[in-house]
Amino acid sequence: LYIIHICTTNLLENLIFLNSSSNMEEILFRGRVMIKPAFYRVLIAMEPGKGFSVDEIAEKLGVTASTVKRYLREVAKLSYIVDLDGKYMLSDKGELLRKSLVNLMEKKIEPSFGYVFTDPSTSSPVPVRVCSLEQLYIVVKYDLVPREVLEHHLRAGYITSWVKEVLGDIDLAEKLSKEKDLNINRFTELIEERIKILESVRGIRRG
Repeated sequence: LYIIHICTTNLLENLIFLNSSSNMEEILFRGRVMIKPAFYRVLIAMEPGKGFSVDEIAEKLGVTASTVKRYLREVAKLSYIVDLDGKYMLSDKGELLRKSLVNLMEKKIEPSFGYVFTDPSTSSPVPVRVCSLEQLYIVVKYDLVPREVLEHHLRAGYITSWVKEVLGDIDLAEKLSKEKDLNINRFTELIEERIKILESVRGIRRG
């Protein structure tokens, strides 16, 4: 039996195992996320409600104008930006994603607002609490909560509500809500995708 408390801000300090047989280093190493393609960085560099030229975005990102043009083409395919005669502006969809990413980077969740899994068969809490998307990913990816408990929380929409109301990621919450028959594998993919984006945009000078 292990008891985990993972509500510190540093991921390397997130896992405290009370069972010495657990291998924390292995889980943390395997849980390290890959970097998402960099074109999402333009969303962070752009200020909502304001148009930016290619050169202005390039200066913020520290890359060439040709690189920015490539990024803009990609995010335009996803309808995150609009082109206003050479000035680029975030669309409503782009503003929502940007706001969600900024919330994930800036919010520090207190343990009292961390997500607690409860066993539906007993109404007893599972001995694990998470306070960030990265921590939730580790718990789900490496089966630190019984699968039947996780499936119940997904079906009931509890996790989706926490992602929206506590983490402030409205964009991800909407994606989760639109998934039909959301299962653990698909949920893991969506969380992993979001973390990859976060890793790519951290440190970007904001508009």
